[in-house]
Order: sequence, then structure tokens, then C-alpha cells
Amino acid sequence: GHTLYVERTEPRGDGRYDLVLSHTNYDRRCNLETNMRAVSDPIAQTIDVRSGKGEPWGGDLRVSGFIHD
Repeated sequence: GHTLYVERTEPRGDGRYDLVLSHTNYDRRCNLETNMRAVSDPIAQTIDVRSGKGEPWGGDLRVSGFIHD
């Protein structure tokens, strides 16, 4: 699986959340990408990437869950 760090969440009012994410290793070179925007749907357990390098292919990605601190 792939691990993302959730920088910020904001409820959309429809059960989904706007996320700001950071992650690395998306290109297998360990480059860091920050301020990536996505929409999380906890019912469908998916995220849709809305900005960054993952936007072209990052729609409707399965999410196993989040670890809360």
C-alpha cells in the first residue's frame, strides 16, 4: 500500500472531506510532494486526487482507512 500524511481535513457538508496531503515515493525516487489536494469519501472508502502529480490517474482510489493521532 501507499502511505499519505494528512496535513489538513475540512468537512464538505455532504459526508466527504477535502484533504491536504503530503507523500513521498510516488515516483520510486523518494521525491516529496506537499500540498496535494484530494477529496475523501469515507463511506465509499475512496479518495479522488484533485491536484499534483497524481491527478491524472488518482480518481476513485481505494483507501483502507486513516490512523488518527
